[in-house]
Amino acid sequence: AAGCASGDASAQRPGDPVVAVGTGGVYAVAAPGLAGAPALAGDSVAFVVQDAERDRLFSIGAASAGGWRTVYTPPRRHRLSTDAIVASEARVVALRHRPGRVQTCVVGGECTPSSDDVLGGGPTGPLRRLFGLTERLGRRGSCRRRIAQLEEDVSLSGERIAYARRVRCMAPRRPGRPQVVVRNLRTGAVRVVHRGAAGRVDLAGQFLAIERRGRRRDGPVLVKNLRTGRVAYRADVSYADHFSLGSDGTLATT
Repeated sequence: AAGCASGDASAQRPGDPVVAVGTGGVYAVAAPGLAGAPALAGDSVAFVVQDAERDRLFSIGAASAGGWRTVYTPPRRHRLSTDAIVASEARVVALRHRPGRVQTCVVGGECTPSSDDVLGGGPTGPLRRLFGLTERLGRRGSCRRRIAQLEEDVSLSGERIAYARRVRCMAPRRPGRPQVVVRNLRTGAVRVVHRGAAGRVDLAGQFLAIERRGRRRDGPVLVKNLRTGRVAYRADVSYADHFSLGSDGTLATT
């Protein structure tokens, strides 16, 4: 487990500690200006640091019992920001944004393409651009310009990342189709594992939890076995603020 000492990540003061508790013991590392919750990356803890004093909006650090180090610093020529980070024993991933670039959206979730992207790498760095939140896809049928736009958050397990996205045709304009995909960050291969609107997703080993999204209310969470491609079970978590999936397929909820 890892967390911020004060419990309020949005109000961190420079020097507040990152505290980690695990099989190797307990340690606390002072990290200046935390932005958002930290994430476990194997034996280390990854976190985002606000860095406005040096004219950069953020940097990414990793802490261990030996101290903390910077694994990514954005270039000075760009104003970039992030407050969401996920990690595994193999990867650290963050969603990188460009402040001031506002997307326009219409009813139904159709938005203009985003210039934001996904940043990632090993727990010890360096981190680099992995793919864009908006990706161009190959033509299909009468659609010559297809794009896929990442929605909501992402979930990471080992070398794979899961997320919901919307695929749509740019010209002629057609309604987008939502789907959930799993991407192998080592090979770049993308696999569609669910077709339909989804909210939260949680990837753990060979299992993936998908919160189905409806027009009136969110549906049950589907827990899928990615090895067989079948739904292992369904769970009603409409009462829960959070849920978490274990690598054996167990779902825990608040």
